[in-house]
Amino acid sequence: MDKLLQILQKTVPDMIAVLEKRYTIIRTVQLYQPIGRRNLARRLGQGERQLRGELDFLRQAGLVRYTREGVLLTHEGTSLLWDLTRYMHKLRGVSAVEQGLKKAFALEQVIVVPGDLDQDELVKMDLGRAAAAYLQDNLQDGDIIAVSGGTTIAEVARNMPAGNHARDLVVVPARGSLGEDLELQANTIASLLARKLGGSYRPLPVPDNVGIDTIAALSQERQIKEVLSIIHGATFLLFSIGEAEVMARRRALSPAEMEILREKKAVGEAFGYYLNQRGEIVYYTPSIGMSLEEVAAIPHVVTVAGGKSKARAMLAVLSYQPGGALITDQGAANELMKLLSQKGGGKDDKLLE
Repeated sequence: MDKLLQILQKTVPDMIAVLEKRYTIIRTVQLYQPIGRRNLARRLGQGERQLRGELDFLRQAGLVRYTREGVLLTHEGTSLLWDLTRYMHKLRGVSAVEQGLKKAFALEQVIVVPGDLDQDELVKMDLGRAAAAYLQDNLQDGDIIAVSGGTTIAEVARNMPAGNHARDLVVVPARGSLGEDLELQANTIASLLARKLGGSYRPLPVPDNVGIDTIAALSQERQIKEVLSIIHGATFLLFSIGEAEVMARRRALSPAEMEILREKKAVGEAFGYYLNQRGEIVYYTPSIGMSLEEVAAIPHVVTVAGGKSKARAMLAVLSYQPGGALITDQGAANELMKLLSQKGGGKDDKLLE
């Protein structure tokens, strides 16, 4: 099949372009269904008349259907999408990049979704769906899942299909919550994910950015102590990576602390630890919950992050803590490969087009 794809790319590039266009239409319908034709045309950046012809073709092929509410994928269309995604990976060179990242960071699995989150918010939904599917495939009864907060991990919980039976799973926040929107806090995300999975949920009702004395006192509270014990026994960790300066502002670090981060060239953040591009910890803000040093002992670590702008932050954290599974997008994967090439002095000849 790889050879056939190479032949098609060289001999009938127009056919490949049509395939790309129809794949994008099917994928967008799947993400937003039911979706009206005008709304779909706007999201795709196409004229409504041109789109009507493509949709009519897909309807005649049995891949989409029209309803009063809008366009929907048929069962056949949904099945075809997953097969088509695999071949689009090959056409776009994604498989080679996945293997490159897997080798560079000693990862068990790498999943790259199309697009760049910096340019298209739609990609965050793709990241969420891919991470949710990965969890579904790998979770087993008895697992304890610790989750971080933020928009990307919230999208994973939203896109987890609701189970119809109870499971022996426990979901906990990995750390206390930042003073952000309630729906983006680790506690809220853990609660939603537990409900979707049919598992149980244990909250950690403490803020993330508190002083050392407060942490020591809170850690002795019976309820909090019990939850911390569960967190430290996690078998799965689902988390994202932050840009150092962005996360420092969210944690309301002082001007003096911000200056330290700049002097030490911090680019990435995870669990309150700030790292430079070489993967070295340069600063730390104490909090209750999981620490970055504990991550190595967790059997299954799932990192979900996307967008070209996050590549340096991802390089920093993945260099410090390699292994596990990485779910990212083309924009971040492409930039990561460039950074690795510069770091190793090689050529970036396997980047995504």
